[in-house]
Formats: sequence, C-alpha cells, structure tokens
Amino acid sequence: MSDDDATGSDSTVVASDSDASESNGSTKSVSSKESFTLVQGKKVIKKAKAARRREATVTVMETDNTPAVPRSVTVSGQSTEKDSAVKNFGSKPTAPPWGKVPLPFYLRKGSNFIKVSAECTLLRINYTKAVRMADDNIKITVPDVETFRKLNKYLIENNIQFHTYALDEERKLKVVIRGIPNDIETDDIKSDLYNQGYPVYAVHRIHRRDGSSTGLVLVVFIKSDEARAISRDLTKVCGLSGIRIETPHKKGYPGQCHRCQRYGHASANCHAQPRCVKCLVPHWTRECPLTKELAEKPSCVNYGANHTANYKGCPKAPKVIPKKTHKTDKPEKATDDGFVPAPVPSTNPWEKPAPRAEPEPPRAVNPRDPRRPPSVRSVPIPDSAAAFAADIQTVMSVLRITMSSATGCTPLPAGRHKPNNLTLLSFNARGLTNNILELGQCTKEYGIDIVLVQETLLKPNRPKTCTLARYVQLRTDRTDAPLGGTAIYYKRSLQCCLIDLPNLSNIEATGCRLAMTGHKSLVIVSTYLSPSKKLLRSDIEALLALGDVVILFGDFNCKHTNWGCAVSNPGGNKLARLSRKLKFDIVAPLTPIHYPDDLVSRPSTIDIVITKEVALNVGCIEPIHRLDSDHRPVLLRLGPPTGGCPKPMIKITDWKRVSTALEEVDTPALNNIPDVIETTDEIDSSIGALTNHIRTVVKKCSQEVPASVDRRKLPADALELLRAKNAALRLAYAYPSRENRSRARALQRRAKARMFEVKNEKWSNLMEDISPTHQAFWKVTKALKSEGYLPTPPLKKPDSFLAVDDQEKAECIADSIEL
Repeated sequence: MSDDDATGSDSTVVASDSDASESNGSTKSVSSKESFTLVQGKKVIKKAKAARRREATVTVMETDNTPAVPRSVTVSGQSTEKDSAVKNFGSKPTAPPWGKVPLPFYLRKGSNFIKVSAECTLLRINYTKAVRMADDNIKITVPDVETFRKLNKYLIENNIQFHTYALDEERKLKVVIRGIPNDIETDDIKSDLYNQGYPVYAVHRIHRRDGSSTGLVLVVFIKSDEARAISRDLTKVCGLSGIRIETPHKKGYPGQCHRCQRYGHASANCHAQPRCVKCLVPHWTRECPLTKELAEKPSCVNYGANHTANYKGCPKAPKVIPKKTHKTDKPEKATDDGFVPAPVPSTNPWEKPAPRAEPEPPRAVNPRDPRRPPSVRSVPIPDSAAAFAADIQTVMSVLRITMSSATGCTPLPAGRHKPNNLTLLSFNARGLTNNILELGQCTKEYGIDIVLVQETLLKPNRPKTCTLARYVQLRTDRTDAPLGGTAIYYKRSLQCCLIDLPNLSNIEATGCRLAMTGHKSLVIVSTYLSPSKKLLRSDIEALLALGDVVILFGDFNCKHTNWGCAVSNPGGNKLARLSRKLKFDIVAPLTPIHYPDDLVSRPSTIDIVITKEVALNVGCIEPIHRLDSDHRPVLLRLGPPTGGCPKPMIKITDWKRVSTALEEVDTPALNNIPDVIETTDEIDSSIGALTNHIRTVVKKCSQEVPASVDRRKLPADALELLRAKNAALRLAYAYPSRENRSRARALQRRAKARMFEVKNEKWSNLMEDISPTHQAFWKVTKALKSEGYLPTPPLKKPDSFLAVDDQEKAECIADSIEL
C-alpha cells in the first residue's frame, strides 16, 4: 500500500467528466470516461514539503534530456495524470539554482549612453548598473542570460560600438593533439572524432610564422561531458595510437582583439570600429596599403608611436608579471680566502678588553647543518695574525653598525646639480605596479625632475620594485593596513637627499631636501590623506616646520570652492582656514583632477599644492591626460622670480673699524653702566647694554655687496688650461719626478701666455665699448695724456668709507683744508 493510501482518510476524491483517463493494472475497474482528482488535506501537503526538502539536499537536479517520472497515487485502483500538479497545490515552488552572472558590456567612448539607457527602459532591458571607467568607457552589468541576449541584440542592431565576452554555455573547449601525421586531412580527423562520439566543432592545423607545419592539431569541441573526458578516453585517431592530448599554451597576458587592436577581449565579441594594426586609418588590417617595402613607418593606434599596434614593447601592451618565488634566507657564504662577515658584537668593542683566556676546544659540527659555512683548506695561522684578523673583523662590524644606525636611514647618492627651474609631477597611482612603465615614459617626455606618487600599494617586503632609470626612489609603505603608501623619485644628478619626517597622525608622507640655485633649499613632501580620515592641524604644522621653504604636493582629499570644486567638504573648509592662520598658499589647477568611477559623483580637484615662503614663480600647473587611474597626473613647473635669479648678497665687515670703535672710551651707550655692580638686575642691564653696543658697532661697520663681482668671465679654454696647470702642479709636488716638473712648467708658461691674451682682449673690448658716461673714461683719458702717470689715492670719509659722489668728495676736501 502506498503512502497516499495510508493518508486517504485526510483526502477527498472529486469526480470530473471533462478529463478522461485510463488505468491499466488496477485491481478495480472504473469507467474509462470518468476521472478523479485528489484534493489533499493539510497533513499530506506538509509531508510532501518535507519529502521535497530531503530530496533537494540529497539528489542532484536532473537534466532536460531525462524525462521526469510522475509519482502515482492509487485511489480505488486508479492513477491520475495530474498527480504532480495536485501534489504541488498550495506549496511554494522550489527556486532554481543560481547560475553564473554574464560578463559585462563595455560601451566605447562616444556612445550616447543617455539614449541607450532610455531605450533600454522602453524595451524593458533591465541591466543591473552602469559605471564609468577610467578610459571613458561605460561598463554595463546585466543580471541574467536573457537580459544579456536582449542587450546584445539591441546594441548590434543600433550599430553602437562596444565589446563584451561570450556566455559560459557558448564557450568552446580546445585541446591540442600531438602525434598525427601531416598527410592526414583535418576533415578525416573531424569525422573520426565525430564517429567516436565527440561533439567536434572545428579542427585546425597549427603552423609556424613561415607557414611550415608544427605537427600539432587544434580541435575545438562544444562543451560537454564527453569533451571534458577526451584526455582520459581518447586513445586513437584515424586508427593511429601513441597520440598525446595537451591543453593549449597560454601566453600569460591578455590577448589582443584583431578588430579594434585593444587588449583584454576577442574580436568575435567586439563590435567597435575596425582599426588597422599598422596605421592610424580606421580600416581592417587586410585592407591597409602599407607594406614593409614602403619607406613609411607604422603607427600604433593605441599609443601613437612609430611601431605596430601588436608591438610587445608598447607602453599600452600588457606586461608579463613573473610568478612570485618564495626565496628563503640563505646563509652568508665565505669568500675564496675563507672570510665570513663577523656577527654583531654584544658588547662595546671600544672598551678595554679583558685578558685573553685559553681558547675553548672546538665543538662538533653537524655536517648537514645549512648554516655551517663551506669548508676551506686549513692553513696554519700564527697567533699574532689570528689576533690581528679578529681585531679587523670587530672593527668592520662596528663600522657597519655605525653606518646603518647613526644616520637613521640608508645613505643615498647625491648629485651636484642645483637647478634654478623645477618641474614636479604628482600622481595618485592607485597601484604603482600597473603604471610604472608609462610613468617612466612621462618623465622622459615632460622632463620631470621630481615625481611624487600617492597610493603606491607597495609593501616593505619588496624594496626594489617599481624603480625608474636615472632616478632615486624614496618610499614610505603602509604596514598596518592595506592600500596607501607614498613615494618620491628624484633625478640622480640633483643635489637632493632624504629627510626624516615627524610622526604624523593621519597623513602619509615622504620628503626630500633639494638645493637650488638663487634660492633657498626646498623641502618637498609627497602627501596623502585617506578620505576616511580627518585633516589635523598638528599634521600640517609638523610638515611646514620641516624647513624655511616647504612644498606639500599630493592628494589631500579636501574639496573647496576656492580651488575649483563644486562643493566644499569639512576637510576643505578646515584647510582654507589654516591657510589664513598659518600663512601658507594653496595652488591648484583650473580643471578637475579626480574623476570617480561611478556616474553619480562629480569630478573634483583634490590634488593640490601647499607652499610656504616659496619665491619661485609658478610657470604652469595643469593635469596630464595620461596613466591609468581615477586621478589625473598634475604637472607643476616652477621658475626663477621675475627678472631672473636674484643676485646673492654677502655681508662684509671691517673688523679693524670694529676694533677701533670698541676702543673708544667716550661712548654714551656704555657710560650708563655703573662702576660698581651689586645686584643681579644691574648685571643683566650691563650685559644687555654691552651686547647692544657691540651689535650696533658691527652693523655700522658692515655692508652688503654682491657675492660675485660683475666682471667678464674667463673663456672656457683658459679655465681648462688653468685647471690642468693646477693639477700638474699638485702632481709635481706629490711626485717630484723630472717628467711631472717639466710638464708643470710647460703648462705654467702656456697659462701665463693665455692670460696675457685674455687681458689684451678685455682691454680691446673695453676700448670698443667705452663711452663718455663710462666709469673708467676719465682714468683712461688721463693715463693716455699724462706721462709717468701716478695713481691718485681715493678720498675717504671720516668713517673710512670711500667718497663716491661729488658732494661727498667736496666735504672730504673741505675737511682736509680745515685741518
């Protein structure tokens, strides 16, 4: 008896004349024109639900090809056709299993997204979301396969440029068969595989670039269980044994579309405008008239350089990232002479050593210990030599500790160039690894002196990653949390060095100090403030206190209408108030810098420059539409002040006059000091009066003059000759050989003759340029007219300074007459 018969007391049988059914094998006969429908009670429905739950957790869903077997219900020997529908009456339907979400669509730049969105609404194509990408593409995500097919059909019919990816059920399975002779046709291979029960889609021979066959066969299957089991089940092809099934070789980087020449998708699912791989004209590559025989150079449609679009060295081409290898710390190996670096001493090696004790007997060494240094040939060493070697090892270890810990950082190479112009580039990379190659191209193209990077996403376990040629890298990596990190790259030729930054609460920073020509040294800091953290006054004050002239350049995540943002946030309001209180300037570009990925947020300017006491002129500050990030790089060019670089001034003090003035007895400033000092207040006042008097005297006896006299510089050949003469004299003094002294005397004679020529040239130039208003005109005239000219000493004022103008000279003459 069935389960339904056992619960028959809780069920009711209802007759129906419209439905006729027959029952074979019943114990009781009922008319063939009559049918019964079982109306089940609540207990039966509950039991059916519980049974379905158990079946859902244990059984596997059947495929469409397997017919469903209905459960029969026997009532008086009858079975009905609508039993399954009756069983489900009053219960919730079982949800289908979740499938894979289809891959998104990417609308190309220039597509009218507003029109597309409106027509999708009318056609009831309900996509999930649409997001703007960094390259101005629109990414559209769909929830299911049906919506994917509708949107794909709509975009193709309306000639909208886009690309997408194949559905999972439409993807093919590819294998490579090795060991099939070249004389067997691909049609024969396809028919043989088809007869063996494999769903073959296509068969191709794999050829080399020169057209020769590789002996490999590429077979494309429709996805099925038989196709997945081909590597296990297939043993013969066309009656041949010894074949081998392999998976196709993957290049390790995204493929290139042969239609639009971009990377990351295939041409089968690309509906963009065809682009040529050799030129910039929008046509198919097979239609291009450009050939190797012509003298014209190719052009890359992705980067614009003189190479083909499929060139692997193109900055837009994806780079192969090597697999990470876990390298263990290897023990330090001994050199050829058996030297092993000494360990760090536990005590101060400069203290007075204790008396030497007898050496301990050697311990047994484990031959399998990896830390044991490689064995070397034992050579008898005297006791004095061994003691000397031990002292040398101790001294070297102390020097290593001193170099590593005394400065607090690794010594960096510093150049000698002090620029008077400066070009800075700030860039929020949002991952420096993906942008380092193109960043190197930007530094060459724009002549960048210093690069400031934020959100590097680098970690301290890889200190040598993301380096640039001819640049020194300074990094501050975030260790307590993911993301973040700042870095600075400066040219090796610059006189620049790393500076130690104070402990900051919310701002991440990396700083350096740069020497300039005609300007004070600059402190340049790459700063990054996370949007989840607040701007603190203490951080800004600590960074501005690093030097007299400071430049803070980076991503502050502070929005304000003063620097072009549509709205202001709390950080921007606080930074604007601090600029007035702390007296620093804020420089920002005129166009937005940050373009968010979502379409709701508006572009803004959050990459700004904070300057303190910078006398350089801002030549330009503008964004560069390069690199792959939601932030545009910001280019800042700084030049000398208006009128060129200011002439450096020095203060000259006449100490003889200072000594004479201090020896004077009758000085009103010192007459107030009492002869007898009794209290501390009198001591303080006396010291203050004496100090002020000395400062006043030194100030009166000092004057500022230009650091370099305005005179004609020596020619380059004369300077080189003087340098060679000085070097030869130093060499002859150090090694007084006959050759060195002879060469030094010869260079002395040549330098003397050349300097005589330079003086004659200067005199000739002076005679050509002289005019009645020239300062030396009267001296030259008097020297030419007079015979046996004697120089007249200059007139000096009572304060020992020279009399320059006529009034001062007249007063000097009058004073001399009175005397």
